[in-house]
Amino acid sequence: MKVILDTNVLISALIAKSYPSKVLEAIFSNQEIILCLSDAVFNEYSEVLKRPKFARFKEFHSSASFVLQYIKREGTFYNPKRSLELLKDQSDNKFLELSLECKADYLITGNFNDFNISQFRNTKILSPKEFYTILSTS
Repeated sequence: MKVILDTNVLISALIAKSYPSKVLEAIFSNQEIILCLSDAVFNEYSEVLKRPKFARFKEFHSSASFVLQYIKREGTFYNPKRSLELLKDQSDNKFLELSLECKADYLITGNFNDFNISQFRNTKILSPKEFYTILSTS
């Protein structure tokens, strides 16, 4: 199963124990889940997770550093060849470009203001809770 995580899922996973953290744990522990990345997506993860505003959360930056190292080592990188302009937040198109290239099964996001579609080609766009529910029932 190929999945893509929106950056907000990683942030939420590092802030509180909730569905995003359960999704991240599942990705770390389930060999059948392939985390799909592109340089653009990984660079966004790196830049956003280093923001000083997250220092107010205990252990955020050290946990983020660990997660980024794991993701870089264990994720599968793709090089999207098509540029898209489908979403109103243009910076989020990189996630759709990646899904097109890697043929992801799921794109997991908590940002339904910008991801106002439920599917892009064969990629289902789900919340962390929806994705975790699928994992729990399979």
